[in-house]
Amino acid sequence: MTQTRIEPPVEAMVVNPTTVNPTTVNPTAVEAMAAKELAAAATAVGAAATAPAIRPPALRGPSGAERAAVRPPRGRRFDATARPRRYWIVVAAQDAAVAGAAQGYLQLGSGKAGPLERMRGGDGFVVYSPRTNAQGDALQAFTAIGRVRDAPIEMAGIEPGGPFRRAAEFLPAAIAPIRPLLPALAFIRNKAQWGAAFRFGVALVPEEDFARIAQAMGRACAADFPGERPHVAGPP
Repeated sequence: MTQTRIEPPVEAMVVNPTTVNPTTVNPTAVEAMAAKELAAAATAVGAAATAPAIRPPALRGPSGAERAAVRPPRGRRFDATARPRRYWIVVAAQDAAVAGAAQGYLQLGSGKAGPLERMRGGDGFVVYSPRTNAQGDALQAFTAIGRVRDAPIEMAGIEPGGPFRRAAEFLPAAIAPIRPLLPALAFIRNKAQWGAAFRFGVALVPEEDFARIAQAMGRACAADFPGERPHVAGPP
């Protein structure tokens, strides 16, 4: 009967250092192997040091052609808030309109700043005077006409609440009563109660209505307000 020899697993084999014969170990071979390993490690380190560094791609800015595509034309200021010329009717007594024309400013009868802030340089305005003065006789006529100047609003007097005024250019004109113009004015819808159109102290009117009033005052709207108003910065 043949016996089969069972070899122990490799993991189970333990070499007893006491059984190793020192005379069988070649020191020269060991040193050569160690030197070879050190040389290989040094070669790997040198190769890593001399390898070119990996850099992220540089960010490219817009080219000259791309910048030119979004640059506004030369000689003209770009303004996204520009709007066409507007025409206003301002309510003030006749004596206030005369004083404003003499000093070159526009002021509402209420003295408020809000309506003046909505105006822009180059806009046209007409002053409607219900009375000759605050407590005077009834007049019900257009008493002044002109253009708003491109200037900031100013506060008159020392009171913190105003009145406020704005620089304006007044044009020589005649007084024009409103009643003969009522049927032709489109911004006055209720002809029987036409005074309600002026209850807020200022009214924005169509260019056609403004031209009719200007003509009644002896002015030509096309000559006084030619072409489109220049671009002026500010809210619409």
